[in-house]
Amino acid sequence: MHAVVIDIYTSEAYIALEDGTNACIGLSHVPYNIKPGSKINVSINTINMSNHKMPNILF
Repeated sequence: MHAVVIDIYTSEAYIALEDGTNACIGLSHVPYNIKPGSKINVSINTINMSNHKMPNILF
């Protein structure tokens, strides 16, 4: 599944998947040379995810 890197820390990266789900995954599951904003391909079968979708609310 395609994703965009939101932020990178010492051992993990926060990504936004194309279905709107955000996930925190270990750096071992992403390419070595990523930066925030990079587009990557992630195998969702190899990571544990929890659903963090934000509702579409207009203020």
